[in-house]
Amino acid sequence: MRDSAVSLTGTCGVLAVLSAAGALSALGVLPAPVGTVAGAVLFLFGAALGPLVRISPVEPSLLKLATLSALTSPVLCGAAYVLLHLGLEADRAVAATFALALFASLLGVRARVSRPALSGAGRAALLLGVACLVVTGLLLFRGSVARASYHGLLHSALVLAADRGLPPDNPFLAGEPLAYYWYWHAQGALTARALALAPTLALALANAWAALVLPLALYF
Repeated sequence: MRDSAVSLTGTCGVLAVLSAAGALSALGVLPAPVGTVAGAVLFLFGAALGPLVRISPVEPSLLKLATLSALTSPVLCGAAYVLLHLGLEADRAVAATFALALFASLLGVRARVSRPALSGAGRAALLLGVACLVVTGLLLFRGSVARASYHGLLHSALVLAADRGLPPDNPFLAGEPLAYYWYWHAQGALTARALALAPTLALALANAWAALVLPLALYF
């Protein structure tokens, strides 16, 4: 049986609207919850969808494209934010990252993807991802103990340092350079500011994201 095909025009149009709304939210024009929704959809899952479907040499399957977009969107948006935040204040860097996501989303207009029947293994991977997301969410968001324990507060301090400016200063020795990797913390700063979350919550959300996409990534 031949695979059915679907257009990404509607999806990419929604992503473009969310990008514009997120940029306006970052600049204070729209309420913060708008940025929360837009940032969660784009910076964790959908910003890379348009570019990926355009560079694909074949018509990709919908689930494979969605999985790859979820894997690459945080990295691409985080890298864009780092470069922008080197010269812009945090709010403007977030708004500019949303603007780049808007142009990226428009690349997927008129593109088509195949929608093959999902195999038993594919359904199992999808269900496992959802189950991992639920379990991780229950562990991390029921209280603050799990988020603050171990290195939670250390990494939250580094997220705040990255939010103030890049490259970040050592948050424990004012004015001293940070002799520690910090790209991941800059990505956390983007998530925290765009979604209006505390750093501990932004880092916990990154764990929930990983729990969801890992089974699908391993499946493919």
